[in-house]
Amino acid sequence: MIQSYFGVGKIYERGNGMINYRVQSVEELGVIINHFDSYPLRTQKWADYQLFKLAFEVVKCKEHLTTEGVNKLLSIKEGN
Repeated sequence: MIQSYFGVGKIYERGNGMINYRVQSVEELGVIINHFDSYPLRTQKWADYQLFKLAFEVVKCKEHLTTEGVNKLLSIKEGN
């Protein structure tokens, strides 16, 4: 149902009876991010999402391919 709702991603069955939903491209992840921008999370999850979104923007702009970009990602990971 999640894959159908978002229209992106793939479903993978694991051997232990678990199912994973996975998006694998920046474009697909952008669809998910747009959803959470429109329908915000609550509590600490919102703050975690904001840090994730900052990291996503670094990768989307290909800044992560530079030393400065990697340092920016490390800073985001530390919550700064």
